[in-house]
Amino acid sequence: YKKKVLGITLRKRKVYCCFNSKMARLVHEQGRPQLAGRGLWRTSAGGGWGTAKSPDCGGMTAEQLQKIDFDAIDFSEIYGDIFGEADRPKLLDLRNTVERRGEELCERSPGADEGLCGEDGGDGSE
Repeated sequence: YKKKVLGITLRKRKVYCCFNSKMARLVHEQGRPQLAGRGLWRTSAGGGWGTAKSPDCGGMTAEQLQKIDFDAIDFSEIYGDIFGEADRPKLLDLRNTVERRGEELCERSPGADEGLCGEDGGDGSE
């Protein structure tokens, strides 16, 4: 907000809401409009975030969280964090180990489920 004296701006301030995680921020940013559309979130100046002098950074109730359509929330911003930190070589090693052990089990189990251990080498594809 701006503080003026005799028509001159002396101080400008910006106010931000802070959240414990990116996920919490995303749920608030994208969930509040959903709730407002259903009359479950107070709509005020700043699109439900209040004003610089009176920000609305409050949390959501359990009932409000239950009413959010999480399928409609774009979490792509945190996917990079999750998958970017994954150790890709270890994931590939794990995948190869699982596939190899699955093939070994199919070879040792003559009556195994055809859906899992078909004649195609045990990879389940047709």
